[in-house]
Amino acid sequence: MELTEDQAEQPERLGRALAALLGNQSERKQLSQRIAKLAHPQAASEIAGLILRTGRG
Repeated sequence: MELTEDQAEQPERLGRALAALLGNQSERKQLSQRIAKLAHPQAASEIAGLILRTGRG
């Protein structure tokens, strides 16, 4: 399997993006806040409950 030029550059792009993020505390804080808004800590439990209720008819 051969990688395209775009695919071959992805690790370097990721490295640059991470380096930029590590050097920017404000951006890290904003990213953390946005991620926290998406979090659903009880998601697995809720899904399991839904499956169990559905299975009981």
